[in-house]
Amino acid sequence: MSINRLSARALRRIVRRARPYLEPDEVVQKAAYGLQGGVRRMLLVPVALLGSRWARYVIVAATQRNIYVFRRGRVLVPGIKGVMAKCPLGSVPVSYGGHELWVGQESYYTGMLSKDGEEVAEIAGV
Repeated sequence: MSINRLSARALRRIVRRARPYLEPDEVVQKAAYGLQGGVRRMLLVPVALLGSRWARYVIVAATQRNIYVFRRGRVLVPGIKGVMAKCPLGSVPVSYGGHELWVGQESYYTGMLSKDGEEVAEIAGV
């Protein structure tokens, strides 16, 4: 297991928890944990780890047809809480750089899990 990517177990958990929010024949292929606001919010990471209400935790997931941004609970309550955004592949630009995953105009700080952010961007056609 690499320190800069999700474990297979964590990805299986995301696949299972995301299923109710996906279209019937979709499956999550790659996913990345993030903090909404990208590098701008990076200074909140120490606060976020303590469970701040200002930190917005997300999971950005790529399926065979869509990019989803799921709202998730805080560090101690990590389940998926709903869909913040759903974009068909190719409908918005998706890019990755500097620990920041961009989906359209929104950025998500992925921190140490940089390989996951890169792979989500690759599926989106970058």
